[in-house]
Amino acid sequence: MARVYEDLKGESMRPFLASFRSVETKENYCIKLRHFLNFSKLTVDELVTLANRHPKKVERLLFDYVAGRKDEGVSGSTIMMAADSIKLLLEMNDVETLNWKKIRRIIPPAKKHGNDRAPTVDEIRKLLLHVDLRFRCVVLILVSSGMRTGAFTWLTWGDVEPISVKKYRFAKLRIYAGESEEYTTFVTPECYEALLEYRRTREESGEEITRRSPLIAAQYNRRRFKPSDVKPASSKFLRNKLGELWNEMGLRAKEHKRYEFRQAHGFRKFFKSVGERFLKSIYVEMLMGHSTGVAASYMKPTVEELAEEYAKAIPGLSILAREEVTKDDMKKVRQDAALEAMRAVATTFGIDPMTVRIEKEREVGRELIGEEEIKLIQDEIKKLREPVEDPQMIVNEAELEHHLKDGWQLVSVLPSQKILIRK
Repeated sequence: MARVYEDLKGESMRPFLASFRSVETKENYCIKLRHFLNFSKLTVDELVTLANRHPKKVERLLFDYVAGRKDEGVSGSTIMMAADSIKLLLEMNDVETLNWKKIRRIIPPAKKHGNDRAPTVDEIRKLLLHVDLRFRCVVLILVSSGMRTGAFTWLTWGDVEPISVKKYRFAKLRIYAGESEEYTTFVTPECYEALLEYRRTREESGEEITRRSPLIAAQYNRRRFKPSDVKPASSKFLRNKLGELWNEMGLRAKEHKRYEFRQAHGFRKFFKSVGERFLKSIYVEMLMGHSTGVAASYMKPTVEELAEEYAKAIPGLSILAREEVTKDDMKKVRQDAALEAMRAVATTFGIDPMTVRIEKEREVGRELIGEEEIKLIQDEIKKLREPVEDPQMIVNEAELEHHLKDGWQLVSVLPSQKILIRK
């Protein structure tokens, strides 16, 4: 499949491309590098040679580039990534002649957190009712999987596998299959149904769908297809088209040159904010392909376990076939999560939560609900955490035997035939 960086040619690209672990980062850096090369009218190898022989000329080019981008209102983080891409290219080709401290001083500071929000369920629903079937699939995939748009270039029909948990029939999605960054996420039942319908329309148009066929095709509604002609839709095309669709609908207000939510990344924010309401944070991070640090070495859930967790969030991630999530539903989700955490803590203190519950149910004569059970375990833990009195006293040797029979213990022998004991 074509990659965004394949039009960047030159020997200097080989060590540069080899330095990346993440496909998404590689593509983003190449986009920024290509933008600077177009500005400077240089090839990759010409830039490396110029920086090696005449570093001051490259510094002046960078100064002009940064100034121009600032005038365009481009964010500091975008300009910084462009500078980082150039710096990495030069470093990987053993060129360390530029004064990067001076260059970084003219780049505006990057915001640590974006102030854009996620789109609402109502806004996403209106968009879905406006778009064609192909883009309905694109939106539902982004909403229900939390994946990045860059992954669309890699996705094939072989990466989609049906799965059933309880009353739901949905699909597993392999992101970046075959790469070191590969991870598993899922899409909702309504998304899976839309994908099957989209597949049928492509097959009815004459395309022969195989496991290697792109999941989202660049072509659509053509009368005849050949597998060799069908190309995957590029992430850039999908992002730009989504921006056009949002603007057509008039659903994004623009303030200070910025939209209130991002054209594509907003769906990823939506997934995270909804997922956090239903799932443990670590599962949300796994489903989004984020690094979980040292936890990744110890927590390795099976696909089935991940699917069971994901199923809890399906009501919140569904848009058109949305189940009403009531306050009582959310209360129960929070109770179950709190109770699970409480039981884990109880185990560390040597408490058997089930024994506590059975004894209390026998006492009150009815089954306990979540909140009452939580309160019970809290009380038991509190008792264990309270400081225990440890009475001690000093006795004569002649009195020792009597106290030992009464439940006291020997602590130590003191001078003058005195003995320290404790209860």
